[in-house]
Amino acid sequence: MEGCGPGNPRGRKGVSGTVTLDSKPLARGSISFTPQDETRGVQSGGPIANGSYSLSVAGGLPAGKYLVRIFASPPDSESADTDMIRGSGTRKNAIFVDPIPPEYNVESRQFIEVTENGPNQFDFAIKTKTQ
Repeated sequence: MEGCGPGNPRGRKGVSGTVTLDSKPLARGSISFTPQDETRGVQSGGPIANGSYSLSVAGGLPAGKYLVRIFASPPDSESADTDMIRGSGTRKNAIFVDPIPPEYNVESRQFIEVTENGPNQFDFAIKTKTQ
């Protein structure tokens, strides 16, 4: 149930979408939303799994403009390539290098606009510079 009623005083909206990296669903990661109007918005975010994310109304966002940051997670610890760092050929104790370009996370220039009437679905098709 969406809206500004007693159970939702900030008027949060459910937000969802997809994240692809070089045309493939991002296996695991996180997405965060930072309000550009701090008097109205709230910061929120959640996990990305198999290329999808979803924030329920309870964890969603009030209408407004938000800065988006997307990060990939290190390879699954149960994967055969657990100790292999993406593309480095290095094993054990190496540092995970996020394949997501900085303009989607630490230097993000990605914004969304959550609206009162939606739909509030935001998809991100990320391309690496090496492709």
